[in-house]
Amino acid sequence: MSKKVDLATFESTDAYVKRIRENISEETVSYLNTKIENILSNEATKHHFLEKYAKDGLSKEKSDILYLETLHYFKYLPFYVCGISQLTKDEEIFRSVLFNAMDENARELFSSRNVL
Repeated sequence: MSKKVDLATFESTDAYVKRIRENISEETVSYLNTKIENILSNEATKHHFLEKYAKDGLSKEKSDILYLETLHYFKYLPFYVCGISQLTKDEEIFRSVLFNAMDENARELFSSRNVL
């Protein structure tokens, strides 16, 4: 029996990245949900590895390798996302991106939720 990755996956209390909805309007939540649905409906997300990973997960050793490979390719992504997020005119979306980047890069220094 395979797990289906959908919006409910991201709303789960045991999700890897939990969505925090403090001070975010329903309009923004709806917009972001639409974006998630668009991503999940894209053919690029229908990959045999991703489907097997969603169903069975990985051993600790393989998880460590996947983490290191992912870190190598995506370690600068938060900086790129912050850069392009300045194109948005919506302060809530910009603030959400900023909170995420601060959590990813400066978690030990301060809590992003207390800064802005």
